[in-house]
Amino acid sequence: YSITYGDADNDGTSDLVTGTNNTLDKFTWNGSAWAFTRIKDMTGGNVMGVAKGDTDSDGINEVAGAVTNHEAGANLILGYEYRSGSYGEMAAVRWENR
Repeated sequence: YSITYGDADNDGTSDLVTGTNNTLDKFTWNGSAWAFTRIKDMTGGNVMGVAKGDTDSDGINEVAGAVTNHEAGANLILGYEYRSGSYGEMAAVRWENR
């Protein structure tokens, strides 16, 4: 499991982003409760770490998850960017366990 804190959807408010066994999720405090958004279901994968930041220097924060055993056993770092009301995958980088 993993968690990071900061503005994950570029609306000026802080969010919690969590990585669990097979999901990447965002939680935003709305003043009385936590609102939940599923960023990605990592079918068959395990999220080992999450991060948030402007990875491509465009002024927009992205969310990244390091995922093991994702689809056919691949180990990937997956990047997601929030635009027009939803998260879209922007990059996937494969790595090998050593």
